[in-house]
Amino acid sequence: MDPTWESQFPPTVSKACSRCRARKVKNEQCNITDCVTYTYAAVKSLQHRISQLEFRLNASPEGTASQPAPVAETGQFDDVRKAAEEIGVLAIGRPSGYSDRIYMGSATGSTFARIFFKQIHLVASTSRSARQELSSQDHELARNNAALPPQPVARFLLTTNHGDDLWQMSRYAMSTAIEMGLHRRSTTPGDLNSDDREIRNRTWWCVYTLERQVAVITGRVLSVREHAIDAPKPCVSTLDDLTDYEARAAPVFQKLNVKLFNHLVGLRQIGGRILESVYIARGTDGRASRNTFQEICNEVGKIQQELESWKRDMESLNVKGTREYSEMKIEYSLLLLLMYRPSPTFMIPSKEMVEICSRAVSGTVRQWLKLEFQHGITAICGCVRQVHSILMVGLAGLYCDWHMKAMTQSPESPLLYSHGSNVASCMDLIERGTARMKEEGLLKYRDLLQAARIKVYGPTTWEPRSVQTQATDASSVAPVDPSSTLGLIGPDNLQSHLFFQGDGLETYMNQVTGYFDNTQLGLDEGLTAWFGTFMDELQSNQNRELV
Repeated sequence: MDPTWESQFPPTVSKACSRCRARKVKNEQCNITDCVTYTYAAVKSLQHRISQLEFRLNASPEGTASQPAPVAETGQFDDVRKAAEEIGVLAIGRPSGYSDRIYMGSATGSTFARIFFKQIHLVASTSRSARQELSSQDHELARNNAALPPQPVARFLLTTNHGDDLWQMSRYAMSTAIEMGLHRRSTTPGDLNSDDREIRNRTWWCVYTLERQVAVITGRVLSVREHAIDAPKPCVSTLDDLTDYEARAAPVFQKLNVKLFNHLVGLRQIGGRILESVYIARGTDGRASRNTFQEICNEVGKIQQELESWKRDMESLNVKGTREYSEMKIEYSLLLLLMYRPSPTFMIPSKEMVEICSRAVSGTVRQWLKLEFQHGITAICGCVRQVHSILMVGLAGLYCDWHMKAMTQSPESPLLYSHGSNVASCMDLIERGTARMKEEGLLKYRDLLQAARIKVYGPTTWEPRSVQTQATDASSVAPVDPSSTLGLIGPDNLQSHLFFQGDGLETYMNQVTGYFDNTQLGLDEGLTAWFGTFMDELQSNQNRELV
């Protein structure tokens, strides 16, 4: 509105809206106009202005007047939903003609991608050719070998990189291990010697680690609960004695023996807990059947503390600079993104959650570039699953920058963390990795990331950094303190991450309601259902506290 008009005709009555009053928020600048009145002179001035504009419109040549923007229809976001589903399919295996019949859990990133793409209105930049490409990536076997005899088909499958049946294979392995009783402590004396018992325990924990990783990647249910397992963790054995040649080839194992593997098992356990808490099953109304929002928040707080403890133990292993250390840091950061990015429990993340995701993105890209410099592109982008991880990190970086700018409500405000170079690096890694894999069809995910980047940053071109700058952790990826990229928060503020306790939950509620006050409520049906359930649960809790 014209500032001159506002100064000439100020409102006679201006009160906050009913929502702000119910929340007891002092918001005299509320832009909801259900409690604003003006004088008759102000109304007369507006009527006169409308008459002038109508006269100018009628006097203009026919057809030159700008047409109103079309109202969003139900099918407007069909392409966005399809693109988000393609990302989920990528976590399970390569896209195929049967992808629409494959179950994809929210942990694959499909829910996060769907909401984010709608928030940045990605549908407007999706061309017809790109949409056809997303929907036409049938399996190479169906295109090239459909009518061939079994031997060529089998030879093709053996030489093709695909993970479509990875979840089934891990479940079969887990079922076999449970059938053999490997998940329980062996109590029968005399049957097995110490080495045999150790092999038994190691077999179980190898199967367990694989199953937990596959479940988190694909967003599917866990095979066995933690309380049903009492098999001992692997311990040092004579089986681990290395020759001089083996010791030189595996110096980290020579130093730590089974400690590194046991530490990885701990990370897989935490990943399973994230899957069962943050990504818990929900009904069509967005409500979890067995857990309240506060109970889930309490569980997330416990997981946060376990991740901090795991990180401290990782540092105490003193293996910095090794490939094993970098890969463990990457796995840790991917779990942080899994827990704190938009999810079925926290579809609108808090400011603190976005900051944690921002640090995780920077730390992950830094370690990827380090590994790529030391060991080549196949060390970080050699299979479909790794392409999915790189894509999700790039999207998370874009979301962090978009979220920070959207919440400040000022297009001129600087971003807290700018991930332009990180996103460019992710696009470059996908391009070179898929070229090495000879999977040109996967380049559509690079193009999808590019389309989202343009929506967030604009058409400015971001060039990936040269290989010469990727050698060490000192490479500047984003203005984030390197000492904090592995942790949840800085070492001087170890309690600030418990932002769902006490006043932190009230602050989170204000952030969420503030978002819906300034954003189209009907943007996504899942987001709308979550918001309604979230407000109902908080209101019920407040009513119980008043009783």
